[in-house]
Amino acid sequence: MTDQIAIEATIRAYAAAWAARDREAWLRTFAMDATQEDPVGDPVRRGHNEIGGFWDREMARYQFIKLIPREVFVIGREAVMVWTINGVTPEGAVSFDGVAPDFQLTVVRVELRAQKPEPAREWVSLPAAAGKVPGELVVDTQGHFPVDRVKLALPQPNTVAQIQLSTRERAEEPWRFAGSVRLIERSMRRSIRTPSIRHYLRAG
Repeated sequence: MTDQIAIEATIRAYAAAWAARDREAWLRTFAMDATQEDPVGDPVRRGHNEIGGFWDREMARYQFIKLIPREVFVIGREAVMVWTINGVTPEGAVSFDGVAPDFQLTVVRVELRAQKPEPAREWVSLPAAAGKVPGELVVDTQGHFPVDRVKLALPQPNTVAQIQLSTRERAEEPWRFAGSVRLIERSMRRSIRTPSIRHYLRAG
């Protein structure tokens, strides 16, 4: 089970235990050293004893209560639940949402993914031979290499060309499509990102 699935399952178990009025199941969704601030601005409750006291006070207010999770958003190791509560108190039925209609952001936190450095590349010039059909060129790399980029030298400036790259392991095997690009450039050279191209290369 991935972290995202496990976190969402815990949030939904929290809501289900609330609706079932199952105090022990609800407390099991908290770590032993968990903290709770509900609603935001209340004193922080720490550990199962204080959090359990919150449960006891809330349940005493309601003859019936159901917490309905409308949406659950999981980002990293944190989650947000958008919910609706329907309940019955001695004063009558109540219903309210966890996110107010006039909701405004108060805090924004952004976690950046670590940037991977570009791998070092070694460019190798390879001769191309004419293929069996007009416009087809065949290049034999003479081995297996982790190719992810191909640089083509067009015959002259102001060339328009539709380039298709194909690859195969052996001369007797069929070609497999690896990428394509349309070049409309004044420059003589352009590099093309492709999947791994290992043995023969065809541009047609």
